[in-house]
Order: sequence, then C-alpha cells, then structure tokens
Amino acid sequence: MRLAILLLVLGLASCSRSGDQTTARERPETKSAGSEPNFDKVAVADLRTAAEAGSAPAQRELAARMLFGEGMTANPAGALVWVERAAKGGDETAALWMGRKLLNDPPERIAAAAWFLIAAEGTNSAIQQDAASELEALAPSAEELVQAEQLSSKWEVGMSKGSK
Repeated sequence: MRLAILLLVLGLASCSRSGDQTTARERPETKSAGSEPNFDKVAVADLRTAAEAGSAPAQRELAARMLFGEGMTANPAGALVWVERAAKGGDETAALWMGRKLLNDPPERIAAAAWFLIAAEGTNSAIQQDAASELEALAPSAEELVQAEQLSSKWEVGMSKGSK
C-alpha cells in the first residue's frame, strides 16, 4: 500500500487526467530512438557511477530502480533525491514526474507548474503533451504562472536544452 501511494505521489504511474500513454517506468528507449542509452542491462553499480557523474537519464533510471527495488533494496526517499537531480539536470521525464509529485501539495503549486513548464519545453512530444495537460489541469492563476516561469528559468540555469 505504501509503495502504491508513493507511485502516485511521484507520478510514475499513469495519470488518467492527462491521458498519459507512457508506462509506469518509461525507459529511455521509449523516447526518441537513439537519443539516449538503453539502461535495461546496465548493472546498478555502473548506473550509479553514471548518475553520480551527472547523467540525467542515468539519474532517472537509478531513481526508478531505487523506487521499485530492482537490483537493490527499495528506497523511496533515495529515489526522490535522484529523480529531482535528473529533473534539474534537464531530463524532461523526470521534470514531469517532479511536477506530478508536487501536484497535490497546495503550497507547492508554483513549483509543480514550473516543472510542467520545463517538461513542456523538452523534445519528446508525448512528454510535452502530458506536461501541457497537467499544467492545464492545475489551472494556475496568472500570478502563479508568472512565478512558475521565473522559477523554471532559475532552475534551467546550467541545463542544456540538448539533454532534455
């Protein structure tokens, strides 16, 4: 039960409100072909090394494995740390997950909107559509949207558009 709630909180489960067609764990190869490595057979130790070196896709994959306990003991708190690093490193899927994590926390509406704005600027059309739908459902006020845009611009300092 705790894991199911955490899945919803992290937004890794499908979101019926946005018509999300991605699987609970969108693997890199489901994104644009050839743009990211396939982590299916990568050992956890190698994945952690890549994640610690700053690879946003590796950070996202490590977070998913950590959450589900694949190849390691499940660690939801650790998974959240890695998914946030991936999002801040420019991974659009991780940005979408962060927005969904914050979606149901009223004090975090602006941060959720900021993550959705970042995800919507990525290169994956499915993620762009999901992020736009999430932002529409959140329905931020004009003031909240301005604050979210300012926050997303601040977070994007150091993000490479090509890594999204």
